[in-house]
Amino acid sequence: MDKKHAYLIIAHNEFEVLQKLVSALDDEMHDIYIHFDAKVKEVPQITTKKSALYILPKRIDTCWGDITLLEVEYALWEQAHQQEEYAYYHLISGQHYPLRSAKEIYSYYNSLGERCIFQFMPTHEEEIDAKIRRYNIFANYMVTRKTSLSYKFARLLWNLTLKPQKILDIRRYRQEQFYKASQWCSLSREGVEYMLSIKKRVLRKYRYTFCADEFFVLSELKNPPLANQCIYDDRILKVEFVASTPRIYMETDWNELKESGCLFARKFTQESMTLINKIERHEQAD
Repeated sequence: MDKKHAYLIIAHNEFEVLQKLVSALDDEMHDIYIHFDAKVKEVPQITTKKSALYILPKRIDTCWGDITLLEVEYALWEQAHQQEEYAYYHLISGQHYPLRSAKEIYSYYNSLGERCIFQFMPTHEEEIDAKIRRYNIFANYMVTRKTSLSYKFARLLWNLTLKPQKILDIRRYRQEQFYKASQWCSLSREGVEYMLSIKKRVLRKYRYTFCADEFFVLSELKNPPLANQCIYDDRILKVEFVASTPRIYMETDWNELKESGCLFARKFTQESMTLINKIERHEQAD
């Protein structure tokens, strides 16, 4: 019998979209795990009919670009790995939505064999140098502090800590190669087991980095023994960035999404509900 797939969802808002996402993935060959950010005051009631649904009991207060995102990914991997032996562990956000049926997506991943699948993101040594090799001490304050004054102060402190590092040529991990890919990836069981085996080292290594969620998984797996298992596949996600932020798909994007050939798209909000309903009707018709 074929093994199930686990969907690991990071959610913090847009819970009507989240329920639509879960319903679209609801299949006897899928189990679903959800981490709700600790800032969520009231956890919504999410339901399934066919998939087993697990809500992580311990909730982490996450911050964009911060080490807490790595901690959440580890929490999801650990929970799923303890529960069952899956062929794939798919990490997605609560604002993803599938463009193909659950069975089509399941079959597509199975056709690739058990791989670690990433969506390519371009980078350069200057970005790696700033985000990974330097000590980013105050970077998270720029996104956790909402007022203009506190943001400016946090950015000043951040720049003040980077400047002497550049002058003194302070860099970490000089000999290591780092690779950038979307945070949203699909790992084989072997890939998850390897990431879990190096958890302590990873969390220590990336502690003072910035946006390490876009670097750490691929960078660690691109080394033996799993380097040959890692592949890029842009079909796994349709996303378009506008000023470094994923744009929100609307009903007018229907034809673009339909013709993309992708399995999922991101990002959807309450304003995208007409589009989500159209995608849902299209899949049911097929």
